[in-house]
Amino acid sequence: MVRGWIIGNSSGLFFGMFSCIALIVFIFTMRAFDHKVKFRFIYGATALLIAMFGTIIYSTSGYIIVTVLSYILPFLAIGILFLYMYMYAARYNIDSVSRCYKRRCFYADAERHSKNKMAIISMDLNDLKYINDNFGHKAGDIALLTFAEVCRSVKPSKFILYRTGGDEFMMLGIKATKDEAETLIHDIRLKLQETPYTCSFGINMYNPSDDFDDVVVKADQAMYEDKRMYKEMKIKANPSKDEEYDESLRMFTSNISFLD
Repeated sequence: MVRGWIIGNSSGLFFGMFSCIALIVFIFTMRAFDHKVKFRFIYGATALLIAMFGTIIYSTSGYIIVTVLSYILPFLAIGILFLYMYMYAARYNIDSVSRCYKRRCFYADAERHSKNKMAIISMDLNDLKYINDNFGHKAGDIALLTFAEVCRSVKPSKFILYRTGGDEFMMLGIKATKDEAETLIHDIRLKLQETPYTCSFGINMYNPSDDFDDVVVKADQAMYEDKRMYKEMKIKANPSKDEEYDESLRMFTSNISFLD
């Protein structure tokens, strides 16, 4: 007769299934305690112990019989646990709409690279409120994701993209020059011409001796000046341009389905 970790007659398959089921149950339990870190890891450790030891079968003679499932299932369970932890970290750090890093990552990365020169690019997607109010928030989400995809398609690897607010984005150019930042902005503007969207930009350069927050403020000020010029140009434009703009937004949005 075979007796196991749970009292009663069972097979290795039962224990293997039990370990996986228990792990999945504990993963869902951890989700309920996401805001309490200590509980999340206590449940995770408990689930891991169940996965590791729940598949070991003891014979009445005292010898440990380890089946093939006893080898495979604990590693499968561990893989599921690490996948959950990765997904949780991604949800914590990645903006769900634009798929960019969040604001907290911007400051964490800036701190990590504070001994290097950096190019700071402040960006603000123009007319997002107008798009949300007149075409719906799904259209606004499409605008945000499209802009982020445009940036990702042209930026060098040394530039990191973040969404820091509703219509606000930032880039950190690690060891980048001002010329490289200006070239990147030019490339983004050029690529945006394939869409109905526009963006306002501001650049400032960071040196290790600078106060990072002051550098960001000046980059924002440059961006706001660019946005002021955009609004003035829009006011002076022919009113028919507004109708063309609305139609281009309507057509572009109707042809995009990647948020479905």
